[in-house]
Amino acid sequence: MYAEVIVDIAAAEVDRIFDYDCGSFNIPKGVRVTVPFGRLKVEGFVIGLKDKTDVPADRLKTVCDVIDNSPIITDEMFSLMEFMSEKLHLMKVDILRLFIPSAMRGGRVKELVRRLAILSEDYRGRDPDEFIKKSALAQRDIYEYLSYDKPDGEYVSELTKILSASALKNLVQRGIVVLSDVEKQRVPYANMFPTDVTEVTLTEQQQKAFEEINDSKGKTFLLHGVTGSGKTEVYMRCIKSALEKGKTSIMLVPEISLTPQVLKNFRGRFGDKVAILHSGLSHGERFDEWRKCITGEAKVVLGARSAVFAPLKNVGVIIIDEEHDSSYVSERNPRYVTAEIAEWRKKYNNANLILGSATPSVETYYKAVNGQYKLLELTGRVNKRPLPEIKVVNMCREIISGNRSIFSAQLMQDLTECLEKGNQAMLFLNRRGYASFMMCRICGYVAKCERCDVSLVYHKEDDRLKCHYCGNMYSVPHVCPDCGSRFLKEG
Repeated sequence: MYAEVIVDIAAAEVDRIFDYDCGSFNIPKGVRVTVPFGRLKVEGFVIGLKDKTDVPADRLKTVCDVIDNSPIITDEMFSLMEFMSEKLHLMKVDILRLFIPSAMRGGRVKELVRRLAILSEDYRGRDPDEFIKKSALAQRDIYEYLSYDKPDGEYVSELTKILSASALKNLVQRGIVVLSDVEKQRVPYANMFPTDVTEVTLTEQQQKAFEEINDSKGKTFLLHGVTGSGKTEVYMRCIKSALEKGKTSIMLVPEISLTPQVLKNFRGRFGDKVAILHSGLSHGERFDEWRKCITGEAKVVLGARSAVFAPLKNVGVIIIDEEHDSSYVSERNPRYVTAEIAEWRKKYNNANLILGSATPSVETYYKAVNGQYKLLELTGRVNKRPLPEIKVVNMCREIISGNRSIFSAQLMQDLTECLEKGNQAMLFLNRRGYASFMMCRICGYVAKCERCDVSLVYHKEDDRLKCHYCGNMYSVPHVCPDCGSRFLKEG
């Protein structure tokens, strides 16, 4: 038998399949192996097996070792690899690396094994006077502790913090206490108590959206709902329905910082079935959470962009919350768009894909309006809570009235009233570069790109105006080309 291997070397020249003799190993597809490559021994991914090879016998090399006990890359992920390689022109090895925790490469992370102390079955429930001297108080303390406080056993490292290590050693030597190596899972946010989530009565729009999704298969939905309209509750109902059908679910959020608060709600609703995957976890935590997915212990995966590659099987629903967020686009190698990967997995599993947002991207909204996606709208907040009041201030009028500040008189008044009441205020400014536009404070002229007709961004470091669409650069004007005013201001 011959193994088809892609070596774990990120170089275009070797990003192809190499044949190796399996030797005495029984190698399944999807495991990692150690193989000779030139003068080195490197890791590689077994992507297939075959009975014959075209490689001459004098050039054929044999697999050195098998790293994994069972496959770590599923057939679905191999199909996804082919899709990404062909469509995005990525190296196969870079794609394969996306499917496993980075610390697995090179054996930098493994299962956490700890030693457990537990009472021998032959000594449970007996009078300690039969086998422990009355003067051996430390041994008696350990016996009572393992009998009543920790009948299922206690880790030796924890036990010896509070009780005698020498007394424990004596009990082990006499067979009263038995030591065994057990695996301990590293649980992210283990000290965070789950939210006690009780199912609420859905609004008419929420119920309609849920039923539309639940009665469908293999469709993509845009859940367009204002902030506070209850999109998360719709997500949870869809996930619950998928679990009841024996399927799994993936829920993506745009930022790592949002994950813990969402996790509290998900653990409250779905318990230990939830795994969390994002780059903010320690290597050990990410490895253990990933293994929960590959073994089938986890049925729901919550995470940021990379969680779209979670090795779940039989996926029923994929949810991308705040789908418009730019963090869903990987701008570093390997580059990919999360929604495209989710769309592929949706088709492979005949699952539903839900794109949720209060402000969907133009592309997504266009597809929904034109029927490529099913548009579901939540126009009101739950409990009929009012939407916040929005005021649009004309800053041109502010400068004419003598206000040269970057803050309008209305904003200053509202901030002052807020602080006088002892409250706090937050100001958000979405800006790339030193200023997102340059505007005449008299006539309202905004410097725009000649090609793209979009406002130019001022980069102070270069003292240039740049177009973030086509890359064109312009010198900074000192006089308004429309009215001749010198009141040009970065905004």
